[in-house]
Amino acid sequence: MRFSYKNIAITVIIFSVILATFLFLIADRSAPAAEEGYILKEYNNTVALYKGEKVLNVYDGIVVSSLPNDDRQRLKNGIKLRNPEDAQAIIEDYDG
Repeated sequence: MRFSYKNIAITVIIFSVILATFLFLIADRSAPAAEEGYILKEYNNTVALYKGEKVLNVYDGIVVSSLPNDDRQRLKNGIKLRNPEDAQAIIEDYDG
C-alpha cells in the first residue's frame, strides 16, 4: 500500500472535523446554568419564570395544585422558553 501526501492530508482534515465536532458538543453540554434560556416552572405551588438559577417573575395568581396533572408535570420538569414573552402565553392558558 502506498501513502501519498494527498491521502495523509485528507485523513488529517477528516480527523480535524471529527475532533472539532466532538469538542463543540462537549462545550455545549458543559455550559453553565446561568447562560441557559428561560424556564417556567413550579415555585411554592405557583409558577415562576427563571433565567438560569435566578427567579425573574412569580405568577402567584396560578395555583399549580389546581392544574391538570400533565401541566403540573411539565411545570415540575420545567418548560424551556426562548424569551420571557413566551411565558405570558402559557400563563394566560393556565389562568384560563
